Amino acid sequence: MNNMSNIKLSKIHRAIMFISTKNLSEELENKVKEAIERKVENKLRFVGRCFGRFDMVAEFDDRSAKVASRRVCKIQESAAKELENLHGLRDPICSSLMLCNEFLVDGEKSVDELDYIPPTLKLYSFLYPRKTQVNLEEVLTELEKVKENLASIEGGANLFFSSSNYAFLLTISGNMFCKMFEQFL
Repeated sequence: MNNMSNIKLSKIHRAIMFISTKNLSEELENKVKEAIERKVENKLRFVGRCFGRFDMVAEFDDRSAKVASRRVCKIQESAAKELENLHGLRDPICSSLMLCNEFLVDGEKSVDELDYIPPTLKLYSFLYPRKTQVNLEEVLTELEKVKENLASIEGGANLFFSSSNYAFLLTISGNMFCKMFEQFL
């Protein structure tokens, strides 16, 4: 990246739905996954299981933050209703939504312009800078090096801006956890 004076935010919102499932079995989590896939269709960027505070995560893109938020509500309602009707479970899932926009360098394509194959694995890191000034050009230059190193494992790295409690979200994807984690560090 030679000239980063034209850094911009993608016009597409990335909606990340973190889901707690109240100890559902793998079979029932798959029902939640199916509900997500039905409601999001071709906008789905990733759906998978989590380690830590949440049990599942789903990512999708939308041009409207309001529509994305509404879609998350519909997903939760649909999955909860299906699990209640089929298995008698009351309030089986709870979700949290994070809306963000990817940092793009002038000339870089946004996610809606790319052929996209969902990754096998994904790491999420919420970042809150300690410094009041962040050299975004320096960060994005470093991110380009990480992307190059992840290409061999069909991976990538993206930096998003969020107006939530954490200003930045870093995602690392690929098919080999150790290499992904090495690049994350």
